Amino acid sequence: MKILVLGAGSLLHAQRAMSSFVLDDFVLLDAPPSVTLSLRQAGVPPLSIRTVCISHFHGDHIGGLPFLLAEYDSVLHRRDPLRIVGPPGVRARTEEFYEMMFPGALGWNSTYERSFVELEENGSFEADGVKVRAREVAHGDAALGFRLELDGQSVGYTGDTAWCDAILDLAEGADCLIADCAHPAGRGHPSHLGFGDIEELRARLPESTLIVLTHLAEDPDELPPGVVVPGDGELLTLPAR
Repeated sequence: MKILVLGAGSLLHAQRAMSSFVLDDFVLLDAPPSVTLSLRQAGVPPLSIRTVCISHFHGDHIGGLPFLLAEYDSVLHRRDPLRIVGPPGVRARTEEFYEMMFPGALGWNSTYERSFVELEENGSFEADGVKVRAREVAHGDAALGFRLELDGQSVGYTGDTAWCDAILDLAEGADCLIADCAHPAGRGHPSHLGFGDIEELRARLPESTLIVLTHLAEDPDELPPGVVVPGDGELLTLPAR
């Protein structure tokens, strides 16, 4: 599986794009405001995206979706279906944001099917060979982490979250865990993981599970073995089992 890092920063990081990833060129994890630029800089044609997974409704995770949809509708004239996956209410929120930013844009293009998959706790769906399962995480209301399985490999994605049991479930048996690490030190933060939580995860997960840090406010000075801080635009390839 290929994991393309569009960005691994938070709103507070001065040198990183905001958190977003592409799996095997067609699954987009979160859509920050810079997503269309990041896709192009990374060499990913926007039309290759077939599934968009939105972890929650904060602007740094969904704020770029209206720009992506507007590009599909008015510039690229998309033909292939697009699925948007997220917490309950993802359709209403997406259409509300789209209408606010581009009034009348929902009617620009009827040449492709835009469908929505609203997932609750332990909800799942499967399409195009990728299986997605959701867990509720600790980041206010309507926040999800995802477990994604594709071609016999699996990735856990925490989204934004404080420490909770769902993280361990998302990581269990996974080849890779993409984990929030908004705080450079400590544990027990109320809405995000800190580097102390990452050290705890590293101790509890098998060495075979790669931990990829994201949503960084600043980069940690040292990393335990098996924990990486990727660069924007970096391609991570998980070895075949």
